[in-house]
Amino acid sequence: MRENHSTTFIGAIIYGLDIEEGFTVKGKISHMPEANINRGFDPDMQIDRIIYIGDTLFTMSRGLIMATDISTMQVIGTLEI
Repeated sequence: MRENHSTTFIGAIIYGLDIEEGFTVKGKISHMPEANINRGFDPDMQIDRIIYIGDTLFTMSRGLIMATDISTMQVIGTLEI
């Protein structure tokens, strides 16, 4: 019998590291629109790579490149591919 599972998040979890505090969650980045999260997995929106240049974090999937400010975790821009 197949179980019905509900997905709550598909994406990357960004952590910060501090000597005193240890690891802390800075934010979450997803390429999948929240409205589509339970409609099934879209492999084109799965984040495959993460890089940072300066204060910008770039996440890449087969369908999207997203730039996020690393200090505020606010999206700077996106590029559909």
